[in-house]
Amino acid sequence: MRKEFIIQFSGLALGNHDFNFEIKDAFFNEFEFVDIESGCINLNMTMEKSERMLILDFNFDGNVTVTCDRCGDNFEMPISGTQKIVVKFGEQFEEQYDDVIVIPVSEHSIDIFQMAYEMISLSFPIRKVHPDDKNGNTTCDIEVLKRIEELTPNEDVDPRWNKLLNIDFEN
Repeated sequence: MRKEFIIQFSGLALGNHDFNFEIKDAFFNEFEFVDIESGCINLNMTMEKSERMLILDFNFDGNVTVTCDRCGDNFEMPISGTQKIVVKFGEQFEEQYDDVIVIPVSEHSIDIFQMAYEMISLSFPIRKVHPDDKNGNTTCDIEVLKRIEELTPNEDVDPRWNKLLNIDFEN
């Protein structure tokens, strides 16, 4: 699985080179703690090779099955994103910035497996929740939402806080 994400650049001519990857369940199974149940993502990468660096332009889109943070059911979520990573040649491996890395001059290939995973993972929203339907109604499991509401403690607000409701912020 991982071998297909190792790009041999040493034999390539200077200029642009296109690579396409289809990321499926086996890709996500390689990682221990993953929020993705399954998925199908198309990852396209254009590599611009020059004498002193590589510029990797990533573009991906597809769908992944994730667990809803609200009701706990799985749902299919579309994801997409782009990222540019600059790979410089230097003395040793080093990550200078989030989008700039240095690899030794002696290297002849680059492994983009981890980069692809991080790009996909970082494209997720902070909170993964079923999308609303066309009428604006939740598509979460209604029975689970009712049960959560039943189990939520009904705390009375401390009456001292009610005084704050009368504060006039205009004056």
